[in-house]
Amino acid sequence: MKVGIGLPALIPNVPSELVLAWARRADECGFSSLALIDRLVYPNYEPLITLAAVSSVTKRTRLMTTILIAPLGRPGVLAKQASTLDRIS
Repeated sequence: MKVGIGLPALIPNVPSELVLAWARRADECGFSSLALIDRLVYPNYEPLITLAAVSSVTKRTRLMTTILIAPLGRPGVLAKQASTLDRIS
């Protein structure tokens, strides 16, 4: 059975150290995926940048967004960002 967990990156003013520690621990505990959502007018971290940071502290856990507000970005840039994140993680 595969079980994923959400990152606490949506909590306002959450320290980045907590997000990275959460990701590291989830990876160690065997969760299959780590996810977060995107919101525009809310004090959360930008999802693709957050996942890039998380990829530096995880080894096997898959990374994903459950919501990504794609229409607000330029399609080509978003595609390149997602592709880079996929390859680098």
